[in-house]
Amino acid sequence: MGRKFPPGTLCIYCGVANATTIDHVPPKCPFAKGNRGRLVRVPSCTDCNNGFSRDDEFFRHVLHLRKDVFDLPEAREARDSTLRALGRKDHRGLRQTTARNTSIAPKWNGSIYSGISQYLTYDSNRLSRVASRAVYGLWWEAFQERLPDDYLCFAMETTVWEKGGSSPENYIVDVATARVRTYLDDQQVCFVATEQNLEDPFTTRWFLGFYGKAFFSGFTLPKVGIDKEVLGFIQGLDCRRNHDDEAS
Repeated sequence: MGRKFPPGTLCIYCGVANATTIDHVPPKCPFAKGNRGRLVRVPSCTDCNNGFSRDDEFFRHVLHLRKDVFDLPEAREARDSTLRALGRKDHRGLRQTTARNTSIAPKWNGSIYSGISQYLTYDSNRLSRVASRAVYGLWWEAFQERLPDDYLCFAMETTVWEKGGSSPENYIVDVATARVRTYLDDQQVCFVATEQNLEDPFTTRWFLGFYGKAFFSGFTLPKVGIDKEVLGFIQGLDCRRNHDDEAS
């Protein structure tokens, strides 16, 4: 069932255009058709909603071609949609990208050679932008207002964040004690937990997990005090900024 918003409601992403569509967070395409009823629905303008569609498909594509997800029963329907998309005439670019980013390499178990395996590499920042939008939509659902423009909203794969050398407490939500812990779907594919700063309610940390295999840590943080170089990088993951840039 759809969700209706009061007339005059503005798009949560651009904050300028009227919300004429409903955006699902996380995007509904990675989920089976009968498993989307509990996903969060947020007000969005047509331009913002349509502008996210390619990244959403890319997210589904990478998620369901992961070796540790591909054979899971709950992933079967969405995985089959991904495979059909690879065969569509209008998805030539997706096929070329997949072929270009697929490689064969030896597989090791510690120091023991255990055969040849196939690997898919991908643009992790593109996945993170989808997760960032999910965090932003979840934040809106929790507080029923747009995150102030002097705050950033971004998310990253936890493995990517670890490689940056940051300590665990900076990027992992304590799932056991988080204020909100829930699955966003009936098949328990997507798990979310969040913590809120007691002194600044706009500062939050989020943890998203898909199929128990792909994990993202998300944040809403004030821009003040963030190093300029770091700020430039994480602004590239903020879904509001990306849309504004494309529209300009």
